[in-house]
Amino acid sequence: MTMRWTRSTVTFLNPFTLPGFPESLPAGDYFLLVEEELIQELSFEAYRLKTTFLTVHGKKGSGRTELRAVSASDLQDALIRDFRTNETNNHRKTALSAQEDLK
Repeated sequence: MTMRWTRSTVTFLNPFTLPGFPESLPAGDYFLLVEEELIQELSFEAYRLKTTFLTVHGKKGSGRTELRAVSASDLQDALIRDFRTNETNNHRKTALSAQEDLK
């Protein structure tokens, strides 16, 4: 079975939670490690998602880093929530700025 690994970065602008994670994670950049396997029965090259890992750093000063398995759909949901939270916060700031200008 042929496997491949890809690495990318996701950025959260706000603290976030993921199912199965005991604590809220802080905003910041997180490395993703994605494992895929080659689908052999096809006449062309295609890969199937096997596992997605999120790199989580320990508390400051601990020097500890963990690779935690996360479902792709849970990660996508968390990114969407982060985007919506950021948009909501930006709209509030804009509204407050507009009111301040009226004074």
